[in-house]
Amino acid sequence: MTDDLTLVVVTPECTRHYRVPAVPGMTLLDALLLVQEREDPGLSLNWNCRTAQCGICAVSADGVPTLACMSAVRAGCSYEVAPILPARHLRGLVCDLSEVYRDFFAATARRGKERVKKERFETLLITPLGDEQQC
Repeated sequence: MTDDLTLVVVTPECTRHYRVPAVPGMTLLDALLLVQEREDPGLSLNWNCRTAQCGICAVSADGVPTLACMSAVRAGCSYEVAPILPARHLRGLVCDLSEVYRDFFAATARRGKERVKKERFETLLITPLGDEQQC
């Protein structure tokens, strides 16, 4: 078994394959940032809080909308990463989430923050890949 993982980044511009050294506790966001730092400085991605509070790192991983900051990755596995749709694609893995945020803040004002926060992620169908995912 290899100590690397493979990221296949699929964007409207191109498809690229990256091999990343895997470390215990690594998230998909960690792997993408490593690619950006070491192999492809032009890889566009958004991230901010690393705690699943802002939702800005939302991507599609293996066809499942997920938050890159909360999605565990494992050595020996391959992950296909793409922009989250139907949000408007801007560049690389970056999408315009302004409509999601506008709806979120409007709903927060009406119904209370905790309930809306849960509903926002359910609306986007964002789920973590989880530690148990098999590759």
